[in-house]
Amino acid sequence: MASGFPMEVPDELRQTEYLDALPKGGAVQEYSARMHTGLQEMSILVSDVKTAMTVYDSAAEYHEANIELMRSMFIEAGATVIRDEHTTTMFAGREQSCWFFSYELGGYTTYNAQVIQIQGDYALNVFVSSVIEDRTTDILAMFVPMSE
Repeated sequence: MASGFPMEVPDELRQTEYLDALPKGGAVQEYSARMHTGLQEMSILVSDVKTAMTVYDSAAEYHEANIELMRSMFIEAGATVIRDEHTTTMFAGREQSCWFFSYELGGYTTYNAQVIQIQGDYALNVFVSSVIEDRTTDILAMFVPMSE
């Protein structure tokens, strides 16, 4: 499901399916990749935030609400949060809201970063993680500046 759609959806229908999912408030997984070792991964979701952004004053405030939800899910799953920092980072040539966090669960430490970039009515949610050593900034650095 590299595009976020099951493989049984024919290629010629995927754009229609994608465009139908966003207005309904659903997120669409645009990209997902995992290193062959399984120690690093990246996920990119796109969602329509037109309605959500009427409640929040900024991307950072929207991101903070998302962070609180995710943080509670990790804690409920029994994870011990080690690092928990909502800050900004350079991503694709722009300073963006970023949550760096790490947690321990099952004897492993997982290092994570989540960047949310809002442009127009849509949010790009980029989630990267690595196990054993923190490679999150290296993974985020792979995103080059966007053209205007």
